[in-house]
Amino acid sequence: LMWLLLCIVGGAWGAAPAAGTYNIISTVSTSSEAASLCFDSTYDYIVYVAIKDGGVIVVNAANKASPNQIASITTVGTAVGVSCGHSGKLYITSNTGLHVYDVSMPTVPTQLGVLDVGEGLHFVDVRPGIDVAYVVGTDVGLRQIDVTTPSAMSVLSTSVNIAGNGYYNLRYDDRFPDPVYYVSGGAMYVYNVTATDSTPRVFENSGFTPTDFAAIDNLTLVASNLNVIVQVEKYTTPLRLGNQLTTAPPYYSMDFDPSENRMFIVGAKFEVVDITDIHSNVNSFTSLYTVDLPGTGTTPRFIRRSGSYLFICD
Repeated sequence: LMWLLLCIVGGAWGAAPAAGTYNIISTVSTSSEAASLCFDSTYDYIVYVAIKDGGVIVVNAANKASPNQIASITTVGTAVGVSCGHSGKLYITSNTGLHVYDVSMPTVPTQLGVLDVGEGLHFVDVRPGIDVAYVVGTDVGLRQIDVTTPSAMSVLSTSVNIAGNGYYNLRYDDRFPDPVYYVSGGAMYVYNVTATDSTPRVFENSGFTPTDFAAIDNLTLVASNLNVIVQVEKYTTPLRLGNQLTTAPPYYSMDFDPSENRMFIVGAKFEVVDITDIHSNVNSFTSLYTVDLPGTGTTPRFIRRSGSYLFICD
């Protein structure tokens, strides 16, 4: 499989992008499915890519036309999630637990610690300045891990149960006085990370399988088989406002450029959507650009934006 690197060409977005505006400018081969990625907190051209059945590869993407692998971490097992939340550290979730690496020298990653959290870990997130990792997975639900001392990590909270089966992911949202995590499993969960009540609020919809989240103003867009839009002004009362099917669900992952009102979606295809009128008409997006991606598109894809570039795992 390939890790795809896309470039947004040209500075003027205008209305609909011209044909060829979004071009695959380079690829990096991986030994198996690329599951997720994160950008180094110090050097944003250094990218860490989690490889199922292959650990993590470290890629120097300073030259977007010719990114090259500069290191690999092969001792973590089946890697799924990576987080670059702290300067000089990389957090990895795999079938063998939560791993912490010193990446102050990206070419020489050094393991600092590992904690066996349980089977079925999917994703991890660590916020800057906070020594707590949030991990989510099939068998562990949602857990908080004290990562102050990587060689002596410990579980801070018992598992928050997440029912059902599905593609497990989590994304942080700090727009509210009490920040929340959106967690996907068999449903969408909104979890207040500061509340004494640790019960996540559940948003469920018949046949709804969430996979990723993007927060825009007081709205939360949910990549799923329905591409649901949920209003989460109060974490206790998530409210479904509408849903918009564009070209080719399911939608595996999304990111956006809020300054230009553009949302980027990957599923069976890559799509650019105008979200200028999202507040006035939540059931009507304008699709600006759609293109087929190489490969079958049968496994979940993952997208993240860095400046004027989009990075896609496949």
